[in-house]
Amino acid sequence: MSSTKSKLRPVCALAALATLALAVSCRGFFPANTYSALAIQPTPQVPLGSTEGLQLWGTISGTSNTSQITSGANWTITTGTTGAATITNTGVATGKAPGAITVNATFQGLTTSATGVVFIADITSICVSDTNTSATCQPSTETIPSSGGGTASLYAIAGYTNAQNQSEIQDITTSATWNVSGPDTTSVTCTTTSSPAVCQVLDGATTGSYIITVSYPQTAITATNTIKVD
Repeated sequence: MSSTKSKLRPVCALAALATLALAVSCRGFFPANTYSALAIQPTPQVPLGSTEGLQLWGTISGTSNTSQITSGANWTITTGTTGAATITNTGVATGKAPGAITVNATFQGLTTSATGVVFIADITSICVSDTNTSATCQPSTETIPSSGGGTASLYAIAGYTNAQNQSEIQDITTSATWNVSGPDTTSVTCTTTSSPAVCQVLDGATTGSYIITVSYPQTAITATNTIKVD
């Protein structure tokens, strides 16, 4: 019995070494990917007070193929004018304040960024007005002369239901999407990086009514205001 065991020990040792060699050999045949470019998916739209999981994808060097990078990346968030969020090392972002944000990811010495927004869920209404108080927030018509031009200061105000099922309002000027339609959209432009938004009518602008339309992530609710150029 002991003689048999003695004979088996070298065999087991050789088998273990063979298994280890095979594992090393397999790792040699399947090396880790290297990447030529990175991309963050989807576009960051993070609910205020909640989370969104983001993914990092890399283009494999020398090919057009992509694969998801699930570990080892460094994630950071740059806050915007009003927006704020945090992010984990696995790409899970938590919304802290509504507004614009930029998400950054670094891997293998490569860096990529994606602009996004922290948005308010459960929006019930949107109003665009020259005031940011709920009592007087009603659409209005701003009249600006074509000769000399001028500016109109506008706020986007959202009504929403909070986690305690209470109605609240929030300035969403910098996190909303603003669009201008009218006779000549090069004549009227809106800058929305701060609140209020500043809509500028250029000197010599084409006369007529320009509609300012505001929309918001994850909701079909929109609001409008009018700038009349005469």
